[in-house]
Formats: sequence, C-alpha cells, structure tokens
Amino acid sequence: MLYSRFASLLLLPALAGPVLAADLHVSLLGNDTNPGTASAPFRTIQRAVNAAMPGDTVRVGAGYFDETVRTARNASDSARITLDGQGVARVRQVMLQHTHHSLQNITVSGLAQQFSNLVFVRRGAHSSIISNTVVDAASALQVGGIFWEGPTTRPFGTDAASNCLVISNRITGILANTALHIMGDNNLVVGNYVHDVGQADFVRLWGQANIIRGNTFTNNFPVPGVGNHIDFIQTFGNNRFGSQDHIIEGNRVLRIRSGQLTQLEGNLVPEIRNWTFRNNVFADIDLQASCTIPGVKYYNNVFYRCNSTVNAGAALNFGSRSYNLSNNWVEGTNRAHGAQVLNNIFLDCGQDSLNQGHYGFGLELENVRADYNFISKAGFQALREDTSARAIGDPGGWDNFRWYEPNGYNGGNPGFINAAAYDFRPSPDSPLLGRALRLPGFSHDIVGALRQSAGPWDIGPYRALGARPTPPQNLVVIP
Repeated sequence: MLYSRFASLLLLPALAGPVLAADLHVSLLGNDTNPGTASAPFRTIQRAVNAAMPGDTVRVGAGYFDETVRTARNASDSARITLDGQGVARVRQVMLQHTHHSLQNITVSGLAQQFSNLVFVRRGAHSSIISNTVVDAASALQVGGIFWEGPTTRPFGTDAASNCLVISNRITGILANTALHIMGDNNLVVGNYVHDVGQADFVRLWGQANIIRGNTFTNNFPVPGVGNHIDFIQTFGNNRFGSQDHIIEGNRVLRIRSGQLTQLEGNLVPEIRNWTFRNNVFADIDLQASCTIPGVKYYNNVFYRCNSTVNAGAALNFGSRSYNLSNNWVEGTNRAHGAQVLNNIFLDCGQDSLNQGHYGFGLELENVRADYNFISKAGFQALREDTSARAIGDPGGWDNFRWYEPNGYNGGNPGFINAAAYDFRPSPDSPLLGRALRLPGFSHDIVGALRQSAGPWDIGPYRALGARPTPPQNLVVIP
C-alpha cells in the first residue's frame, strides 16, 4: 500500500525484456587496470561507476573507500545503474547526478568539509533510489545528510531531482546542518530512521507534492555554540523557492530538545502553501509548531508533551506575520489563512498557568477551523471553556486564551495503551473511539489499517481495533 507509487519502478527490471547487464566488482585489493570481474576487481568505486552501463550493478567489497563517487551517465526505468555496497562497504561521499541510479546497502561516512553533504542529489538525478544505506556524519561540523540541489529557476523548476525514492535508510550524526534537504517534485521519503543529531534540522522541504511517510525521527539535542536552529521540518522563502502540496503522514517524531516541531515561513513567496500533516505522532518536542503560510492542515495526529517548557503556550501556532527577505517582521504577508486542525489529540501540552496547550490562531486569520479534537492538560485536566470563542474560524479573529469546540472532547484520560512508552494506541474503552470527523483524501491510520467505512472515525492517528487477543497457552511446538 505505502509503496504503490513506486511498485512499477521497482519491478520494471524484472519484467522488461532482456538487458545485457553486467556485474562490476570493486575491492581494496583490486587494481583499476583490471577488467572489474569478481576475480580481477577494480580498486576504486569511481573506476567501476565510470565503466557501468545501463543495467549494470557495481558490487563493492568490504572496507572504507576514501573517495567521492560521481555518477557518469543516465540510465532508464528498464535498465538502472546500481551501486551496491553489499552491506560491507563504506565510502566518503556519493553524488547522484544522472537519472535512474540506485544507491543501496552501503555506508556513506567520513566527510569532514563544512557545508558539504554525504549524499548529494544533483540536478537531473531524476528517479534515483536510495535504500538500505547508512548516512553517518559522525558529528562532523555542518556536514549534511541527503541533500537535493535546487532547480535553476524559481519558484519551481524541472531540473531538480524528482520522482525519487528514499526508503529504509538510517541517517545519524548530523551536527548543525540538515539530515534531509529535499527539493524537486513527487519524491517519496518512506520508512527511514533518522536519529541522534545535534542542533540540526531533521527535514527542510521545497518543491511540489513530496511525501514524507512512515519515518522515525528521534533525539535531536542542543549543542551550544554551533549556531543552527532546531526544527523537525522547515521551509522558508529567502531562497525564492516554492514549497507546496506536500503530505507528511504516518511519522513518529520524538524528543526534540530546545527546538520546534515546525517552522513554516513563506517570506513573501506565495507558492509556499498547502501542507498536510496526518496520522503522525509528535512527542516530547520542546517548542511549538509555528506556521505563517496558508492552507496547512493537521488531521488525526497526537501531540504529547509538546511545547510544555516554562512559559510555553500553544503546541500549534498559526500566525499572521512573516519575515521578509531582510529578516524583519512584515504584517499581513503569508498569513496562515485556511488552517484546519481536526481529529487530533493534545495531551499535556503547554503550561497549566495558561488556558492553552493546544493551538492558537492569529486574530486576523480567516477560514480557519478547529474541531473534533481531544484536549487534556497535565493530570488530565480540562481547559476552561468559553462558548463565545470563535471555534469555527469566523472572520474577525480567534482569541488564543479562550477555547470552545462544538464537537471537541475537553479533559480526561485518552486511554492510551502506554503513553510513557510512546504507545498511543487507544484501549478498547478509550473515549477517542467514534468521536472524530470523517475526512476526505485518506482512509488509513498510521499503520495502514482501514478506518471505519461508515460512521465517525476515531480521534488520533490509530484506529482502535478492539481488544488484543490473549495468546493461547501451552502451545505444542512441532519440530
């Protein structure tokens, strides 16, 4: 289900007609004057990549290859060029700069040059696949993880790498840079594990219709003196690139210290707009999700201990002003009009001294809506309700310190299986069941289970599937 967009791409080599493919071998004991066979391998990966033709696979043996590898020619859907580290090879840096290349089963590490990137997805590298690869900056200062080069035209261009798949990789050790810096259109980033980064952004995102799905991002910690702002995901318009129509779904984002959940700034670029966050888990994130771009939607997420630091307010903050290109506040630009917050869980967010912890809208915003959310403060306490609050987003504003939802659930225990262990599945008697609004555009929960085909949904990212069956006792194991 999750990978259907790329199923045909992955299967084409097997289903297409015969391709005269070759395996090219690389070994630390080889020689670049060799023919690249298993018995007479090349010494460098670059020599093998230069020789590889569409359909070929470069198989790299064990050890560390201290080189920057650059792709040499375009390939095709039916005849990809594959660089395979076989789970034993390490290389300093890889630059994908041609179409239809696969990078897999390799560790990319050892780069130390500031403001450089371990895997560089350059213009023209369309339909690249990066899979089962370890990208480890090893805390080298300002070395990035996987980085897309921006298009030559703004706000969008056709040459930034598009239709790429980044799947089942591990990215770690980023310090004061970005783990995933994404450009281009229709890229899918799915099933990756991004962890243990210092003063870094997990994701920066531009382009159009990109999907970030089913990843785990965890343990983003402050490092004094390195000068980078921490966010789970960020975009901005200082570079004049657009960023619109993205879907961020089914992710687990855990433990961001001294950093924000989002920073979405338009910076006078109208093509930064229309993001959807759905079926995500956001937990233990110190600062708010800030947004001053229009059309951002939060559907069926859980926010657990988000922005609960001293004097903190809303977990989600939709603003009506933005930075301009001179880094001054500009009123009335890139306002977060049209924001929607539906079917979410806010548990122990914000501070008890404020009647907040959930969401806040700038008073000038129009066409915003928040309803069908479960909101419970520390100790399962309720918010103070005020039915005069504009909970449906009527023109004229929204008072952040008053709260009312016609169909919301205020206070109480949500009945999670084990929130302390980040298990936010609802128990069979949870008050979350059957209290959510049915929404268009998606029909599954965070683990792919179909939501109710009729009637109301369950609040939050998980659909309740009833009591877990008791395992049978005294099983007989048949050898």
